[in-house]
Amino acid sequence: MGPVYLIQTRYRYFWSGLGVILITGLWDDLRGISSKLKFIGEGIAAGLLIIGGCKIQSFAGPFGDVLDLGIFSMPFSFLWIIFLTNAINLLDGLDGLAGGVGLIITLGILAIALWINNSFIVIMGIVLAGGLLGFLRYNYHPASIFMGEVGSLQLGYVMAFFSIEAMKMAGSQQVYFLVSLVVFAVPMTDTLVSF
Repeated sequence: MGPVYLIQTRYRYFWSGLGVILITGLWDDLRGISSKLKFIGEGIAAGLLIIGGCKIQSFAGPFGDVLDLGIFSMPFSFLWIIFLTNAINLLDGLDGLAGGVGLIITLGILAIALWINNSFIVIMGIVLAGGLLGFLRYNYHPASIFMGEVGSLQLGYVMAFFSIEAMKMAGSQQVYFLVSLVVFAVPMTDTLVSF
């Protein structure tokens, strides 16, 4: 299973969803769109991820216990992806905040991906961390460049993908959900407080 297979076949729905998020964010930055249209774009991207197998079917606890979601697997996965995408998006209000938090989360995910030997997440993590480091150099106060909706939505989408794929037990749809809650505590808490 080479890198070309991973990019073109196994993760084609991830790339398709990323394209939808890119168009949604770019459209919002250039023209401004309603929250309804923005949610539709995010929903299509989340649906594509789920179709591609990025979903949570059960939670694996720290003591070997398993909570099976059953029929709630797809709706929960959908809401989780939308929630995390918007959680990162909402952080993009202060210079360096979304990029800084995104970098810290990415480094945590990268460590987990190295541990579970997920080459795709490792490559994506390295590329994203490098991009965020380059971006943050010019995004600290007073910022000379900004992420905008297109950047923060893409970052949130990739983080949502990471939160499921990097936490899966080998060869299953069981997710170490507690680890995701810890790694993504800052954006999730910020979003809940905002609401």
